[in-house]
Amino acid sequence: MSKKSNVITFLNQTELAEKLGVDRTTIGAWVKKGLPCVKGGQGKSHTFHFGCSLWWMLGKEFAEKRKITGLSAVQQIIFARAEADELDPGDDLAGEAWMIPMLSQVGIEHDEIIREIGFVKGLMSGLNHQLTSKRGR
Repeated sequence: MSKKSNVITFLNQTELAEKLGVDRTTIGAWVKKGLPCVKGGQGKSHTFHFGCSLWWMLGKEFAEKRKITGLSAVQQIIFARAEADELDPGDDLAGEAWMIPMLSQVGIEHDEIIREIGFVKGLMSGLNHQLTSKRGR
């Protein structure tokens, strides 16, 4: 998916499971662990923003590799983007201009997104400082 793409892809639980190659029950378990979704009303199923789902999964993986626990779903998504930025530092993918529209699509409030971007930027700064300190020893 292009960084500049404005196409928002929402999927139901079955479609998301098929695209990710997992069982529907796995998606249900992930929702309980914080996978963002647009909750369906009475008798309607949840829908999932495909990009948010992928970044949530990647953030979970990155956090586990760095032995970071306790991140919220929003923090995991922003953390994944921030970690990706470390691979390409000239591209501010975790910035507000990118995060707010995507996360707003799944019902995350603007103020929460701003707060969590700040949290993750602080986390990344601490991690980078820690890494720099280890190299200097």
